[in-house]
Amino acid sequence: MEEKIYKIDCVYVFDFDDTLIKSKTSFIKVRSKADDSILLKLTPKQYTYYTVSSETEYLDFKDFDQDQIPDFDSLELNKPMVHIFNQAIEAVGKQNVHICSARVNPEPIRMVLNTLLKQEGVNIAAIGKHDLTMNPTQGNAIRKKDYIKQIIDGVILVKKKKSDDLSKLIVYFYDDNLYNLEEVYSLNNNQSSYYKVVCMKVDDANIYIQPYVKSSSCSSEDKKNNGTSTIYMQGS
Repeated sequence: MEEKIYKIDCVYVFDFDDTLIKSKTSFIKVRSKADDSILLKLTPKQYTYYTVSSETEYLDFKDFDQDQIPDFDSLELNKPMVHIFNQAIEAVGKQNVHICSARVNPEPIRMVLNTLLKQEGVNIAAIGKHDLTMNPTQGNAIRKKDYIKQIIDGVILVKKKKSDDLSKLIVYFYDDNLYNLEEVYSLNNNQSSYYKVVCMKVDDANIYIQPYVKSSSCSSEDKKNNGTSTIYMQGS
């Protein structure tokens, strides 16, 4: 069977946890520096907004980063997003679909894709780092932006080599986290004629998926709550 050739007009980038899948398991442990006891267990969503007391606590990512087979019974697919994910693959090919996750280890993601979503060969970037010198949420957002910029630069380089391909690249980024959306959206600041980034906010309740538009009144408290007061929800 002849392989389908896709024109690179669109690239899709999806977050993983709380976007494509939700986990009922608390992977990340907050431990006491005094006696190593477990003070709290966090889900990926809770970890995003948890502030560590550097003097008394530390984060234990061992369970979250392990590459053993995931507990599939603890996972719930976000069906509307999985539908969009599959449609994206059909429309632009797996080579133009990426998962960009704040995890450190990509293997559990790969296992979930292969087993639950029946999709192999999708690009997976696990950009997380356990760097306590930087707010983990801020660091992850910056690394997601940098990864997407690398994708953009690579595609534009290819398009420039083809004198007949002057179409503008559109990058669709799906995420549930306002920090990530705001940081990636800033790629539009230079108003490039070569690309445009469209950020799509995935609602916690899986009820809607709407375009994110930056608001000048975005506060840290709004982001902490991941509330919709900081963004304008524009109908598709």
